[in-house]
Amino acid sequence: MVVPSQAAAPTAQRPPRRVVSSPWCWGIVGMVVCIALIVAYGFIPGPVWIGALVVIALAVVIYLAIMRGWARRVPIELTGPGAARELVSGMALGAVVLFAGWLLVAALGGYSIEWAGASVVPVVWAALVSAAVPAVVEEMAFRGFALQATERIAGTWAAIIVSAVLFGALHINNPGASIWTSTAIAIEAGLLLGAAYAWRRDLRFVIGVHFAWNTVEGLVGVNVSGTTEDGLWQTTAHGSDLMTGGSFGLEASLPLLLLTLIPTTLMLIAAHRRGNLRGPLRPGADFAA
Repeated sequence: MVVPSQAAAPTAQRPPRRVVSSPWCWGIVGMVVCIALIVAYGFIPGPVWIGALVVIALAVVIYLAIMRGWARRVPIELTGPGAARELVSGMALGAVVLFAGWLLVAALGGYSIEWAGASVVPVVWAALVSAAVPAVVEEMAFRGFALQATERIAGTWAAIIVSAVLFGALHINNPGASIWTSTAIAIEAGLLLGAAYAWRRDLRFVIGVHFAWNTVEGLVGVNVSGTTEDGLWQTTAHGSDLMTGGSFGLEASLPLLLLTLIPTTLMLIAAHRRGNLRGPLRPGADFAA
């Protein structure tokens, strides 16, 4: 015969265990840790590229540890086959979209462009290093932890929207930022990157998109999320901030926002055809990549 008080004790411990193992819990913790790494990156002494490597390595280790040890899932989106293919394909997409947006604003009279006359190798190297940490660590935070945790609870559509809103909110304190700039980033980049993940189910692809987006943006001589970088071209803005993005840069430009809706829509259609737009996950199950 079981004594009632003894039978009740294990039951009383179940709710806390459920909370700890909930996707909300590991998703929020993982996202916060990644954001903390981005903040810490600015305080690492020594060459910038070494600090970037340290932060990226820590982010990868932490991501794998949380996904395997806490979320109890195999992070195939980061460890599966085809890493080079996914990364390069994502870089091609990100570069094309950003470069096309820059040319579109210039064609509409928003930018005048001239060669900056800078040394190519140092400028390209600086742009690559500057783009690396945001591309890797922010994608682990938002398309890794935030999107996947939300998807397991509320489905893919909600996950894409939630991760996009959080991604836009992250940039609210950037130089020249406003409610509009955060909204623009949430729509043009947050939805684009969320759709890219839903389509490919591979974090390397999304990292490639983000990395090329930031790199090309720096090279063409416009501010990257409010941050000024030396580019290969000198881009001078003319006209309204809504057209050019103003001091925040191209990401706050309405033409770029509208342009990105095209690849976003196409990737969502492709994700639907693949069966990748899913409902909430039943307890104890896991999505196949």
